[in-house]
Amino acid sequence: MADSDSSTTDSERTDLYKIGTVAKLTDISVERLRAWERRYGLVPAERAGKTRYYSAEQVARLKRLRALIDQGHPISTLINLSDADLASRLAPPPTHPAAAGSPRIGLIGTQLLMLEQDAGSDSRLDVAARWVSVDAWQKQPVEVDLLICLLGSLNKDSLQTLESVSGALILYHFATPDAVESAAQLGLATERWPLGWDAIEDRVRRLSRAPLRAGARVARRYSEGELLDVASASDAAGCRSPRHLTELIEALNAFEDHSQACSRDEPAIAPRHAATASAISRARSTLEEELGEWIEATGLVPLRN
Repeated sequence: MADSDSSTTDSERTDLYKIGTVAKLTDISVERLRAWERRYGLVPAERAGKTRYYSAEQVARLKRLRALIDQGHPISTLINLSDADLASRLAPPPTHPAAAGSPRIGLIGTQLLMLEQDAGSDSRLDVAARWVSVDAWQKQPVEVDLLICLLGSLNKDSLQTLESVSGALILYHFATPDAVESAAQLGLATERWPLGWDAIEDRVRRLSRAPLRAGARVARRYSEGELLDVASASDAAGCRSPRHLTELIEALNAFEDHSQACSRDEPAIAPRHAATASAISRARSTLEEELGEWIEATGLVPLRN
């Protein structure tokens, strides 16, 4: 964009903002704004010598960019989107059918947000709010039932920040035994990072003592070959309970596949078939957890890779 006429006075720029003012309004540093100008061509509306002026429309767009970055979106994936697309991404996500008492979750931490994105529609958590960092959470807190926070270091300072939270699961890269013990005394659950999304879901279910939301299928824990191994080992051990569990799991797998096929073949009632498949997958997941307890308790078989 060409520089504006330097004879334009500040009084004539009533709808424009200097870069320092823009930084305060958007919580984006002057240095970052200049870097975005160099890297992505995010040029100000006008210039007068070395002074940059941004329009009200640009300030509004920058506020949207800042909000999405705080939710974990990289600037490189946002910079070329239209204003309408940015607003759409900021809109609340479509709601999923929720089980009675399903906990509302808040997520803190870039890596945790990326893990959620990887889970996609398979996620069973009802995530109501997301923050890229603890600082972002402190600036714009949202009331949730359980806060899941990923910390680089679990220490005295980080615990002091979170000690007033009524329900929290703290994931950490590093911590001393004393810090973990202090967290327990404060009623804060802790887990060492990294952790898979399925494991996080299971921890949430145990902490909340409530069912997770419906509307998503749960990935299968055991392959057909692994189920066969367990059934055979069960026969050899003289206890048929694990074998009966594998038979139930296989039956549910078959019915789940059938429901998925019906959702494709009968579009008029596809949502009903899809909901059934989702319910079956959750029931199967419960039986898989029970089978896992049997395997661990009895050492039936080393499952194949």
